[in-house]
Amino acid sequence: MIYSGFSGQAMNGASPAIPEGLGLISRHRISGEAFLPVIYWLVLALIFHIILKRTIFGKYVTAAGSNEKAAWIAGIGLSRLKYMVYMISGMTAAAAAVIHVSAAGSPDSADASFGYTIEAVAACVLGGARLGGGRGFISGAVMGTLIAALINNLLSFSGLSPYMSEACKGAIVIAAVIYQRSADILEPGINCMPDK
Repeated sequence: MIYSGFSGQAMNGASPAIPEGLGLISRHRISGEAFLPVIYWLVLALIFHIILKRTIFGKYVTAAGSNEKAAWIAGIGLSRLKYMVYMISGMTAAAAAVIHVSAAGSPDSADASFGYTIEAVAACVLGGARLGGGRGFISGAVMGTLIAALINNLLSFSGLSPYMSEACKGAIVIAAVIYQRSADILEPGINCMPDK
């Protein structure tokens, strides 16, 4: 947000065009049908699914997310692990920003991504990820993203104001979190992360 504010001030409201080659990153179609961002998304989801399920690094991430103290006792280097996870998260966020700017055709369009924060959280929660940690799957995140996109489209066509649409999204997230907590109480075995 700080960077966005300073960059907006420096640009003084200008919205420069991007190079044509950069626009091809997201606006090019394969066989006239498929959008490249969809291909990127599916490929990344598959890669991260394999990493989490088939590699030692993925097992460590899952263990640390389920119970950080137990992972530390088991000898997992949590500091380095967190550094790697945050680095990967930053890289994927940067790649998403490049694709977003490429699709919009202007670097100033990055400001529009502020609204995606609640949608990202909603997608994770709807996909079964537990906000307190301990549970989460790539396949669930993919399904949650599709559900969130469907909800977003339904709200867009409903005629509600943008403010009411955001309120509805927030209510959906709250309802999903309450449902998760209720499920954890009824089935305590699935709660691997001790409450703090």
